[in-house]
Amino acid sequence: MEEKRKNNKKMNKKFLGIIIILTLLAISGCNAKKAEVVSPEQQLRNQMCSSNLYNCDDFKNWKEAKAMFDFCGGVRNDIHYLDG
Repeated sequence: MEEKRKNNKKMNKKFLGIIIILTLLAISGCNAKKAEVVSPEQQLRNQMCSSNLYNCDDFKNWKEAKAMFDFCGGVRNDIHYLDG
């Protein structure tokens, strides 16, 4: 009977230890989502195409303005109002 009690205490300690470890892992963010990897091109697009930063006068010619217009998404995202 005494041996059974000792075994129960050992199992309770192991169980408590496992619960503590799992709790610490949950608190530490072990289950947190991984950061999304963003390509350099997407980072540049996020910076240049997220707000109205450019006017037609900021470009040397129509070709440069058109390149920016297309880069930012064309008519779907004419954030700079370069289409007139």
